[in-house]
Amino acid sequence: MKKVSQVENISYRFITNQSDDLSTLTAARTTQYPESMHLINSLKTGECIYIEYQGKYSYPMLVKIDHHKDNKSFEPIYHEHLYIPGKKLLEIDGATEAIAELNRAKRNMQIKQAKAKNPEINGILRKTLDVISIDPLTPMSKLWHQIADNISPTTKMSIMDKLKNLVDFTLIRTGKMNLYVPYIKIEGYEYLGKESPKGLGAGSEEHIFMIDVTRKRGIIKGYEVHIEYEIPPHKKHRSDVCYINGGNLEVFECISTCTKNIISHIKSCLIESDAVSKVTIVTLQKSEHKKIIQIIESDKSIDSVRNKIFLESLETYVKEVWPRSSK
Repeated sequence: MKKVSQVENISYRFITNQSDDLSTLTAARTTQYPESMHLINSLKTGECIYIEYQGKYSYPMLVKIDHHKDNKSFEPIYHEHLYIPGKKLLEIDGATEAIAELNRAKRNMQIKQAKAKNPEINGILRKTLDVISIDPLTPMSKLWHQIADNISPTTKMSIMDKLKNLVDFTLIRTGKMNLYVPYIKIEGYEYLGKESPKGLGAGSEEHIFMIDVTRKRGIIKGYEVHIEYEIPPHKKHRSDVCYINGGNLEVFECISTCTKNIISHIKSCLIESDAVSKVTIVTLQKSEHKKIIQIIESDKSIDSVRNKIFLESLETYVKEVWPRSSK
């Protein structure tokens, strides 16, 4: 029988003894007589309360169910019914192939639907989409030379406009740089027949780009790089980016707009943990450093670790990842 709280849109109810006080109270309220809790608690096996809301008698009535003895006898013969342990889905013969076939059919349908919605994505538009998908979150200024030579600014804007249903082109300003950063939408990956990448970080498109640039910088330097790394020993705090170089653990917190959690980030990394050697706070603009320094200096509880806190502008990392000599 369903719990009383789950039974809706009916004109009658059978209420049996309940297993906990909250269920008993809920059941009593459905009788419209809250004082009936003690009666519900005293119900024995084979007894229940019957209420018919739209019948001749609207008040609750005690019902006793006659015991009916089953005239069929069944003697289980255990040695003839062997126990068969359950299997995981992927252990069942043919399950893996069947799931793969379903996934292929779903993917093909998604591609078909995406292409039906965007029939004019061909030529340079398709090549642009392909190039972006190979190296996601790379600024367009670093990708145009892979698409075609000497593309005019007008043509570039036209391409981005025609791809807007499949790609978000977000203008991100860091230092003196104005970067159009492409974010392929779900529809874009469906059009390409590809899975969207995982583990890029969380937050706004600006924040994800900051994390990605910091990640690429660490890879270039030869470090072991992690995103959303759980800071030991308590592992209650996740850093945006972490570099591991030998025994050194360097944490990066990327601040795009919100500064209210800076102190808690620092405490988690440098006060509550002794595994972190330094914390670098990365901002879009160097002009933001003054405000962050004021926040840090206003909290005396982190004075002892202030020499392990550094500030950096994302522009510096962008120049390291994509030097001027590279297109």
